[in-house]
Amino acid sequence: MPFVWGAFLFAGLVLPATYLPGGRLLALLLSLIGWALGAVAFLGRLKTMAWPIIATGVNLTLMLAVMLLPTWLGLGPWLPTFGSSDVDDRTVHLVPFQGKGSVATSDGWIDANLGGWQRGDLR
Repeated sequence: MPFVWGAFLFAGLVLPATYLPGGRLLALLLSLIGWALGAVAFLGRLKTMAWPIIATGVNLTLMLAVMLLPTWLGLGPWLPTFGSSDVDDRTVHLVPFQGKGSVATSDGWIDANLGGWQRGDLR
């Protein structure tokens, strides 16, 4: 039974580990250790095999979620991106409201009734 509780302990540490720098790899390592502990619990002679199965399944599910569904956990890309893709998020744009034409007038002023500022996804 200690292997089963150890597997659940490691499963509980997986999601908080994703918030740390390099947490995705740490989360994968923790879920792999938890999965191994759950698998080792199969070798023990427990009265019921339900707990090792649940512990192994929880760790396997978390491992697959971190690897295959990172947006569900709010995780970014595996490797940080550098270069021109970050510049677009820092650029401020003038965006016309729906049905409106140009936001800028002929003398260079901006009409606030016609449009607004947008930076990334913030308007």
